[in-house]
Amino acid sequence: MDTLKYWVWLALAFGAANHRVWELTIEFENVESAYKALKTNNLKGVTEKEKQSIKTTHIEQAEKIIEYCNNNQISIISYEDESYPARLREIYNPPVVLYCYGDLSFVDNSIALGVVGAREPSDYGVNVAENICSELARVGTVLVSGFAYGIDSIAHKCALVNHSKTIAVLAGGVDYDYPVENAKLKKILAKNGAVISEYPPGTKPFFEFFRQRNRLISALSLGVLIIEASSKSGSLNTASHALQQGKDIFCIPPHDIFDEKYSGVISLLRDGAIPVFSHLDILYEYYDNYSHKLKENKMFENYLITPSNKSEQKQDIFNKDDFTKSIIKEKAEKNTKPDAHQKTHNDYSHLSEVQSKIIELLKDKTLLVDDIICELQLDVSVVLMELTELELNGLIKSLAGKRYSL
Repeated sequence: MDTLKYWVWLALAFGAANHRVWELTIEFENVESAYKALKTNNLKGVTEKEKQSIKTTHIEQAEKIIEYCNNNQISIISYEDESYPARLREIYNPPVVLYCYGDLSFVDNSIALGVVGAREPSDYGVNVAENICSELARVGTVLVSGFAYGIDSIAHKCALVNHSKTIAVLAGGVDYDYPVENAKLKKILAKNGAVISEYPPGTKPFFEFFRQRNRLISALSLGVLIIEASSKSGSLNTASHALQQGKDIFCIPPHDIFDEKYSGVISLLRDGAIPVFSHLDILYEYYDNYSHKLKENKMFENYLITPSNKSEQKQDIFNKDDFTKSIIKEKAEKNTKPDAHQKTHNDYSHLSEVQSKIIELLKDKTLLVDDIICELQLDVSVVLMELTELELNGLIKSLAGKRYSL
């Protein structure tokens, strides 16, 4: 696209997530005209700081970024591009450009749910996140999160394991490996969804970038699920963006109302957030408009009873008796199946030497990631990536407190 370099230049000159881009260019018919007016200093209202940045940012810089992205399988989606998500166009201060690994075209027509929470969740938070996210993914829900350690990573992995799409929204360049342990996950995720950022390649994430990134997690989603959050959690910032954008807020009720880890969740529930006791509490909210999407997965039909005629439309789509029976039946079936982590006949022949050593270390015990690194005497990044791959393959389990077990 001939105008792409001007969009990239605008993002460079003003900085990603800077609302001033839209204030200064709103009167122009096209982006090239805006670029020329800014470069010739023929525009009122531009601050001295902005003038300096405009002067020192050159179109050649934008062209080099485009060339780099073309050579590294990174798509650049500008605001005027047809593939730019409609959900992002609806928010205040949408990204000027998006850098993307993978495919983002599916998001506008999907039930997409933002999932956020603690980076070091409790065992309760881990268990709830795995259960709810797995069930949502099984029926085709797109899980959107921030690719951080903890709840974010659990959401992405649950989507991948259950063959659903997922979107990771980064606070740095898509090619910048942060966190390091998720480097392999990023490549796998890009094949099953998208890894996106409004920051140019090579950008290192900073604190304020995470808060700016949060508005995109909520914008791409129909609602946001808060798994576990204290009163100082960044998840509350995502919830705030969601409220401003008119999105639904879902919260997992705390297992201990006096635990500070859930103080943020309690505050949201007091203010009217929807409590979630099952993935169905979320799906119920979107059944009317998106049931055709969910029914593509036959597993969902076990839980829902569709009204037989229009006169029944106002009735609750859940038959409580049938719902209860189906849940009991499902739990009974799960209990009769052997736990994947208790099997002794797993085939480890295909594993790398490092992965085999990790499996050996975890036999009959649970270890902190630091203990595993210490035992293997290898670089931290190498061990973390191997742990991620083993977890995605279902051979090990990530627990609260950065612990691992078979």
